[in-house]
Amino acid sequence: MEKEKEINQEFNLPIVGKKRIALYNGFVGQSERIHIKGQIVDIPVLENYLNENWDIFCMLPQSMINRFRAVQDINMGIVRNPRIQIDIIPYENKSIHELTETKAIASLSNLTANTIGTFEIPLNKIIKKLESGKYLLRTHLKGTDSIRQNFLDLAFLTTGTNPLFEENLPIGFGRLRILPENYEDFVIISDIDKTFLNTKFEDRQGLLETLLERIENKKPISGMDEFYRVIKNHDFPLIFISASPSFFHRVLEGVFKRFNIPIEGLYLKKVTNPVSNISTKIFQVLSNFNEYLSQGLNEMLNRSIKFLNATMQTMVDQTAYKLKVLLYLRKMQPTYAKEILIGDNTESDFLIFTLYQMLLGGIIEENKIIDFLYNLKFKGKEAINRDLAFQIYHLVKENYQIHGKVNPVYGSFIHRAYQIPDQNGIYELLEETLNKKIDELKNLKIKLPKIYETMWELAMYCYEKNVINKSDLIRLGKYFQRINPEYNDKIESVISNL
Repeated sequence: MEKEKEINQEFNLPIVGKKRIALYNGFVGQSERIHIKGQIVDIPVLENYLNENWDIFCMLPQSMINRFRAVQDINMGIVRNPRIQIDIIPYENKSIHELTETKAIASLSNLTANTIGTFEIPLNKIIKKLESGKYLLRTHLKGTDSIRQNFLDLAFLTTGTNPLFEENLPIGFGRLRILPENYEDFVIISDIDKTFLNTKFEDRQGLLETLLERIENKKPISGMDEFYRVIKNHDFPLIFISASPSFFHRVLEGVFKRFNIPIEGLYLKKVTNPVSNISTKIFQVLSNFNEYLSQGLNEMLNRSIKFLNATMQTMVDQTAYKLKVLLYLRKMQPTYAKEILIGDNTESDFLIFTLYQMLLGGIIEENKIIDFLYNLKFKGKEAINRDLAFQIYHLVKENYQIHGKVNPVYGSFIHRAYQIPDQNGIYELLEETLNKKIDELKNLKIKLPKIYETMWELAMYCYEKNVINKSDLIRLGKYFQRINPEYNDKIESVISNL
């Protein structure tokens, strides 16, 4: 190891090792309903960054927070069967080193994650009940139960300084917010790209720019950064869901830090899942070949082709993914929490938000949910395969058992990022996809998606829903005027009539 250090110093080469970190989505809800999910991953790290203070949520050294790019995490490595300890500590805005000394309220030792480093455990396995408030999940690495992973780790022990097996320093922190059972206030759930951030993904060049763009160069939709800051002044839980790949996690955490938007949750799409699903399906077919043949060759081929087409579609489509996340989040919420859903018209947010309400409100008969989802076509595409339809069905059933048939949505708002579809276009697509007239959906108490073109329009919608108050609306209007002077007269007219 010393010899390698001498060579690196002689040729002025940086010493690169890897650092093991814990990533969490963040959790909001009642203590007895929350399930803790996370993943342990490996990231490449230069030795000179190891002595810096690292941000507890971005898991980036301070000097890299604004300069980091998503492309740097594409090769984020999975960790096989890591053993960890999870502590629950009070929420404090301190450094990792300071939080190391914070006394744990409760701990779970020797939890072993699976072969891709992910783990899930009910919160009540760590502590029977937590009082309402904000907490942190502090994670310590205890080793790994995988022989293969141990050999992979040994390869790095000769390169620089390695923190892989250091048990004293936490490897990551997650957000945990406990809401009281009688919570009847708002929970804000928002998309990110084209809703908060002005992301360019219309073509390959735009996607490449998104991957290579530094945190400091990412731009919000005009005024939306201030909108979320105003929302957080009321301390409503704020959760973001995106179909962006999970390797955007550290970049997006950095974006929220840069714009001073305190969030409770960040849910991104694990892009390895569809590939894994295809492998699993092939194994199932081969293992039960006679059973499949008994259904008839044509039926077997039709189902298999439909599965593969729909599975490949899920790699770029968001319908099933976002619907599952919304249903998963809903399980944890107090029954009468009021959800505000914010998305855009680039994909299927308006369909997802409407379908979510129909499922939770019991509008689709329980015994017909799977077939309904399996046969769902949106813009001529089949986005939900049978396996995903089953998963969604079971999430819906769990929500019925917890909450009954309750629609929690109080408002559904869609940013008009593209000219088409407009409000009428959205209604036409909903009628075509769901086979229900808009008036029928209104009568069923569905909060139909309302399209907005600017932050100011969204702010007025939220004012009408009592999400924000009069002074908030004036503040947002003045802010929007400063960056969009062409709206001066229109905003002044509204403010003068408040």
